[in-house]
This record gives sequence, structure tokens and C-alpha cells, in this order.
Amino acid sequence: MVEYEVIVSGGGITGLATAIGLCQRDVSTLLITDPLTKPKRGNFGLDLRTLALSTVSTDWLYKLELAKTTPRQRIESMRVWEARGATYIDFNATSVGTNALAWTYEHQSLVAELYTQCTKKLDVRSDSKISKIDKNQRSVTMNNGETITCKLLVIAEGAQSFSRKMLGVPWRRHDLKQRAIVTLARLVEGHKNIAFQRFGDGVCALLPMQDADVVSVIWSVPEKYVQELVNLSDEDFKMRLESQFAVICGEFTAVDRRVNFPLEQSLADQFLLREWIVLLGDSAHTLHPLAGQGVNLGLEDARQLIAILKGGFDSRSIQPTLRHYAARRRVRAQLLQRAMTFFDATWSWCSPTTRWLRNTGTRRFNNCDFLKEQVIREAMGIGPLAKIR
Repeated sequence: MVEYEVIVSGGGITGLATAIGLCQRDVSTLLITDPLTKPKRGNFGLDLRTLALSTVSTDWLYKLELAKTTPRQRIESMRVWEARGATYIDFNATSVGTNALAWTYEHQSLVAELYTQCTKKLDVRSDSKISKIDKNQRSVTMNNGETITCKLLVIAEGAQSFSRKMLGVPWRRHDLKQRAIVTLARLVEGHKNIAFQRFGDGVCALLPMQDADVVSVIWSVPEKYVQELVNLSDEDFKMRLESQFAVICGEFTAVDRRVNFPLEQSLADQFLLREWIVLLGDSAHTLHPLAGQGVNLGLEDARQLIAILKGGFDSRSIQPTLRHYAARRRVRAQLLQRAMTFFDATWSWCSPTTRWLRNTGTRRFNNCDFLKEQVIREAMGIGPLAKIR
């Protein structure tokens, strides 16, 4: 029977980074994941799926000697406004003494780099999957019949986690009745390292890519509008984007093909089972993408888990530490979920009175440098809420 200190199940960014981080702490680690898949590239030759990592997340990956060969784009500032509003909010990295609010990556390129590093540094099983988890014997059985024991099982399989379902962990799912339409677009005037976010009938964000004129488009819209936007010709969709953004960031020259997926916020009832099974990342929680914090929260989970394991696996000390970790991480996820729900609801107010209140509040907020700096620090992962462990 094969034995490891930790088994990590899941080959997304959170799972891969966790496995490498543990390995670099001299923890014997097995990674169980699906084979690497090819990116869904669009007509621009880029991955249609992108992500924005906070400076804390990117700094941590760099410390692990990761994400150094994957192309990335600095986000130096961000402008947020409302379709029916008369004002906007500007966030600038320089206001908190840094050169980046966040960094944009092509999703699958980053996954590929992390996966390659895993194959070089630790044992990886991509030809078999977990079919059974023995909670009492601390072992997993693979679908090829092999049994592997461990001291800690980390489940980072994503929102549709098979292992979480197999363990019967209650999953509180809130269907947001929205879908995200994702594509790439080219701007006549370029992005100038600025991210844009517009609220109205849904949330539409533009993230700067490495090419100076290319932005990633993430448009979260109520389900009733999705089919119309998906069925538009490229030219008509480009015109629709221009109607949302042209006043702020100029005209578009082209758009790529579109994909879409449903949005939800979900939370597992437990992040720790039987003192040796930990849920991590999207297997434990999912967030609305409006603040781009989903992957960052997963990497935060990973950093904190690796930090508490530095003392070894003595059961007398590790079990209460794991319980504390799981409880604090769940509180952190709940806080972010409630914040996303609040912001989404606030920007959805439609009456003249509530719009006036929102516009007045937005104008005053934009003129309050102290509050803006606190929001920036939270988004970067260095604010008071981010320090909840």
C-alpha cells in the first residue's frame, strides 16, 4: 500500500499551487488530476478564459518559483461607473504605493505552467481517479483498484467536486439567475493598463491583456438577456459593447467568439471532515465574479493551509489547528459572499430615488481617498478583512 503525507485531488490553479507549495515544504505529496487540456483559444489566438490575480497571489506564486514564464498584464488602475449614473470611481495603484492593482493572465497558460512544474517536482497521477474515500482508514481507492493512504486529503476539484459529493457534504447553492458572457475585444485607443467595470443590466468588465489593444470581456447578465447577446453577429455585439463603453474607453475594432456559463454563489457546510479531509478553493466556496476574487480566495486558502502544516502532522497539535483554519476560512468566504451580494443588489436599484442615493454616494466615495485606499488594499489582499485567518 502506497502512503503519502498529503494527497491533493484537483488540477486547477488552487490545487496545483497547493501541491507545489507543500512539496517545497518537504511534505511528501501526491497530486491526482485529469490530464492537461488544451486552452479554448479564440480567433485572436488567445485563451478566451482569463483571470485577474491580486498582487498577494502573484507574489506568493513567484515565491514558489511559479508563474514566471506565463505572460501577464499589469492592471495599474480601474474605472467603475454606472450606466444610468453621472459619476464614476477611479482606483489607482499609485495611491497605495505600488505599481499594480492586479495582474491579468490567460487561464490555461497559467495552469499549464503549474502542471508542468508539478510533473517535475512531485508524483502526479493523471491516468486514474478517486473512486472511494475510506474516512476511517484515511485512504483513497483509485478507479484502477489501487489504495493509497495519507495523513491529509486536500480536495480542490472545483465547484462540481466529485469527492465532495461522494462524502455527502451539504452544498448551499445560490443560483444568481445570471450567466457570464466571455470574449476578447480590440480597442482603437488601447487599454493603457486600465481595467473598466460598468454596472447596469448586469456587470460588464474589461481587463487589459498583454497586447496593448486587447481586453478580456466578462459580461454578467440576467438570464433573460443572454440568448439575445449570444445570437448577435460579431458586428452587432461590437456595437453593443460600444454602447456600454465608448464614452469611457473609445471604440472597438473587433470582437472574438463568445462563450457563456452560469453564475452562482455556493458554500460547503464544512471545510474539514473527520480531522483529515480539507475542502479548498471552489470545492469549498464560489463567488460572483464581479470583483474577480474567486481564484484569489482559493490561493488564500492554499497559503494558509500550507502555513499551518509547517509544524508537521502530529495529531495532538494539527487537529485543533486544522479546525481553527477551517472555521476561519469559512467565515472569510461568507464575508466575501455577503459583500458580493450587497454590491450586486446595490447596483441593481432602479428607482429614481435609489439611483440618486447611489450616485451621491459614488461621488462622495470617489472624493474620499482614505476609503478608496482601504478598498484597494482589500482587493489586493492586504486589507484588514484579508487578514482574517
